[in-house]
Amino acid sequence: MSAMLANQASTYPPSQTALLLLDFHTLLASRAPPDSSLIPSAKHLLDTARQSPSPIGHSLLDFSTAPRETSVYAQRWETEFKPLRDRNPTAIEEVGDLKPSSSDEFVSGKRPGVISALKDVKFLSWLADKGVKSVVLAGISTSGAVMSTAREAADLGFVVSVVKEACWDPKQEMGDAALAAIEMTGKVVSLEEGVKLLGGAKE
Repeated sequence: MSAMLANQASTYPPSQTALLLLDFHTLLASRAPPDSSLIPSAKHLLDTARQSPSPIGHSLLDFSTAPRETSVYAQRWETEFKPLRDRNPTAIEEVGDLKPSSSDEFVSGKRPGVISALKDVKFLSWLADKGVKSVVLAGISTSGAVMSTAREAADLGFVVSVVKEACWDPKQEMGDAALAAIEMTGKVVSLEEGVKLLGGAKE
């Protein structure tokens, strides 16, 4: 395979193209505007992947653990996230429409304060076992988990596609800047393009 083809997401069939859903916790998704395309777009990607051989991975924060003391999230954990977890456990769960439908979908838990999904070695092992070469990313927030995971995925040799409509950032200017930065090492694609990558190619 030539280098010109190897770095194109369309080169890889669905079986080598994983959908990674990042930090779709109810408490985070609920902050998006009511008319946001975030959840409908992520659900469309998920439905497409479930109808194809595309591996599906869910990366979530493990709210049973605390951030490292050195993390900038340490204070927010004590004053915001920990009390919310104790008061309303359902708020930390993944959005209902996006929860895994079978054991075939991999679920990874990362320590609060860890941003990239790929810091979990079990997640990386799962991707390797599945023979994944290309990843399609959706998640919250664009400037956080999405950008960090996209950058690390590219550094690790994956072809990276970020679906714009399936990402959201509470600060739009930061989200827009993150999408621009992602273009340095990956591609920002439309929902239509993301759907095609997950289900449009044939083995």
